[in-house]
Amino acid sequence: PFNDESISGEQGPFYELRTYMYAAGDIPKVIDAWSKAIDERRKHSSFIGAWYTEIGDLNKWAHMWAYPSLEERARVRAEMMERKIWPAPGGPAPLHQENTIFLPFSFSPLS
Repeated sequence: PFNDESISGEQGPFYELRTYMYAAGDIPKVIDAWSKAIDERRKHSSFIGAWYTEIGDLNKWAHMWAYPSLEERARVRAEMMERKIWPAPGGPAPLHQENTIFLPFSFSPLS
């Protein structure tokens, strides 16, 4: 859900992938919370996409954001939390969370 931008290397070069595991039945609640907050959040950094699983490990939610620097990532995240914009208010708490920063290969369309 929420993926409607074209993706190119202009957003990076730092790509943050956040993956969460939720309780059974929580993904619709996550989508609802995001739908109320995503427009404001997208004003502050490049949104690459959000996905959830239907096959394999169920109840997983992943989203990716791009940043020009790790300092900008830290600044945006601090501002969003201080202003209570993000994480999306009203959503369920994840049971597990992973966070990874990726750098694209030189041949990637994201580089």
